[in-house]
Amino acid sequence: MKVLPSSFHLNGHTQGASSTLWEATGKGRIQDLHLKLVQFLTNHAAAKTVTHYDMVVSLAELPFAPTRPTTTQITADWITITWKHGGGPQVDSYTLYYRAKSSSQWIVIKDIRGRTSMSLKELQPYTTYQFRLFALNDLGTSKPSPLAEFKTSPKGLYFRRSRLTTHHN
Repeated sequence: MKVLPSSFHLNGHTQGASSTLWEATGKGRIQDLHLKLVQFLTNHAAAKTVTHYDMVVSLAELPFAPTRPTTTQITADWITITWKHGGGPQVDSYTLYYRAKSSSQWIVIKDIRGRTSMSLKELQPYTTYQFRLFALNDLGTSKPSPLAEFKTSPKGLYFRRSRLTTHHN
């Protein structure tokens, strides 16, 4: 399935015992495409029948990228991140990619449904992690969210809602 740009013009022609000429135009964010079909039916006696069709075709769009992830809680081995729907078409699920900044290998969590936050546990203390998200729907995958970086706390410290406190065991 081809995703159409925000401004387009399509036309086409098929041949045979019946010929179909079709064209479509659109501008701006396309929700519905108004398509006009003109069909010429020819018979052996060279008589011509012209039939006009007007129809509306609904177009699907890729989801918009989610917002940059933010954090609500950071400890030495745990980060809770949140994000928002980027607007646009319906999102069926999200895919989260994260890694230690020093690593080239992304860890992937797929099929995140019905929520816009996630707690990641068993992280390393005092390590910077990078996060990015993708939104998915029936048509495909969005562009990535802007990259976010958060650093876990040193052991024994804990961050919640912009406050750093000492955690005693």
